[in-house]
Amino acid sequence: GGRGGRHRSKLGRRKNKIFFFKQKTAYEIYQCDWSSDVCSSDLAEEYRTIKRPLLMNIAGKGAAKVDNINVIMVTSALQGEGKTFSSINLALSIAMELDKTVLFIDADISNSSGGRLLGVGGDQPGLIDILENEGTGIGDVMLNTNLPNLRIIPAGHVHDNANELLASESMHR
Repeated sequence: GGRGGRHRSKLGRRKNKIFFFKQKTAYEIYQCDWSSDVCSSDLAEEYRTIKRPLLMNIAGKGAAKVDNINVIMVTSALQGEGKTFSSINLALSIAMELDKTVLFIDADISNSSGGRLLGVGGDQPGLIDILENEGTGIGDVMLNTNLPNLRIIPAGHVHDNANELLASESMHR
């Protein structure tokens, strides 16, 4: 995870909201005072454009039938290419839909910046804890947010075999 390219800037927090200086999250743009010249709907519109075909696929109106169609994974080969920035903004944009609920899972076990940027403390149990302990379920680690359609599963506690846990059969249950 991380934020790359032209999106690099300092992060800040105000009143339990996440905001990016110079580059706002989709949530802040949706909540923006439109009379302000600081606010721009360009980023929100870009994520609306990205989410539309994804939502059509989820609804079964895509070009091909796909297993686990309601899962969207954001990945890349290199650190700093904007995975966290894109996944948070896409999750927030989809969560703004009236009939969609988003479960944001921070699977970046080496960095876990997604959960941190969404206000989750580093001591919260999460995905790794589910995979390590058969008795721990999704409901035990899932966190509600101030957005009614957005839930978070943080990365969880640091574990020596975290990569192996992500590749294990437990990940498929």
